Amino acid sequence: MVFVNKYVLLMKHRYTFTNHFERSGVKERIRMINSTDHDRAWWRYGLLWLLTIAVIMACQNWREEKKPEEVNLVEEVLMGDSPSKLPETNKSRVLFNQFRHKNWFFEQGLYKSKEGNYQSNTSLHGGLTLAMEKNRLSLKGANFKSIDYYINGVQVDSTPFAKVDPNRVVEIFLLSKNSEMAETSYKLLVETSPAASMATDSLRTNFFAFAKAMALTDHPTGNSRSYTMNGLLEATFFKRRDALVERTKNHYLQVYKEFSKDMTVFIDDQEVDAAAVEKIHVRQVKMLYSRERPYYEWAPGTLSPEGNNIEKDRRYVLFIETAPKRERRDSTYYVFSPFYSGDF
Repeated sequence: MVFVNKYVLLMKHRYTFTNHFERSGVKERIRMINSTDHDRAWWRYGLLWLLTIAVIMACQNWREEKKPEEVNLVEEVLMGDSPSKLPETNKSRVLFNQFRHKNWFFEQGLYKSKEGNYQSNTSLHGGLTLAMEKNRLSLKGANFKSIDYYINGVQVDSTPFAKVDPNRVVEIFLLSKNSEMAETSYKLLVETSPAASMATDSLRTNFFAFAKAMALTDHPTGNSRSYTMNGLLEATFFKRRDALVERTKNHYLQVYKEFSKDMTVFIDDQEVDAAAVEKIHVRQVKMLYSRERPYYEWAPGTLSPEGNNIEKDRRYVLFIETAPKRERRDSTYYVFSPFYSGDF
């Protein structure tokens, strides 16, 4: 019993908030039997309760009341790409700021910054976009509910817009807004100048080069495809022009005529003439890669940021990797395709 009393006396001088893993189970049980109610550290539970309340209060999402103009500014920035607001130096800018305030989205356009330099936005959102063909502006893209044309702040129909000379365009803005029926409405604002030609820089030049490319292709920023032999059998059966080749009646390949003069062809890492493709049987194709380069690599008139001419390349690239042994029937390789009627 003396031993037990000495043990209890020693235990009273230990820190109660440290771990007790070094003690044996029997000694811990003896300590619990001999302890009194006043030894229980209830203060620890009170402290834990206070800490929990403090953490909950610290995690509360406190919101400060914003002034109406601050809220409008935040909403205006979140509505879309810059510019959020332009100095109202012409009638088109006045309309632009009014429409932006009503949640119209700035989709594409050309405008001047405060420093007098051109700024442009040519991003594509899958909707309508500007195109230019034969030195005349037009619109190209998805279906739309309605479009309103404005020239120098005055609403007009599509006929005057079709006659606008791009060389006299000071600024141009294309805005969009989704309706309840998932259809999109557009507004096109054009500011023109009586001058025969506007001062230009690389951004303005490239903006209209992009518009020219839009009139020629559905992929102005480039497009790449890859086909196995089975995939190519399907693509040629349905005449998909992204493959850049078609299949003849005797199951050989040939480049589509509209691509052949503006294409670089590689067969097994060797650059060849487009006519060499006609010697490849469709069964010989191991992999085929087709690519349309982005507009700045082939569109005429594109300039570097320094304003220098960029050396242009051909618009399309075709790369074919062949497996020559497949031209003859090989029992070790079978292809079951509903798009091929020849012997294999």
